[in-house]
Amino acid sequence: MYPRENRRMGVRELEYYCKQSDCSYTEPSQSSSCVYVNDIVKDSTTRLEVIQCDVNKDPTLQRSRDIVCAKCSYNEAVFFQAEQTPKSVALNLVFVCCQCGHKWMDR
Repeated sequence: MYPRENRRMGVRELEYYCKQSDCSYTEPSQSSSCVYVNDIVKDSTTRLEVIQCDVNKDPTLQRSRDIVCAKCSYNEAVFFQAEQTPKSVALNLVFVCCQCGHKWMDR
């Protein structure tokens, strides 16, 4: 017996059926419990380790001379908006130092 979904009259029920070509036997499921649930959780947070260090050479990104790198104390960095999650309420920026390539997030 093989499981399948029976969509009769708008009611979706689990039933078991025979796969032999000359057999039309079906049997209703004994319980109405859920068989399988596919919950997809999307993780769209920005991970600093996947950002390239040489993104600071991109001329299309905005630059700031008002930020100081904590690693080398250089005062220029490129920045861009971090990916937003459904739960995020604030604008997060990712900074990359133009001298050493150090990456950090402004929260």
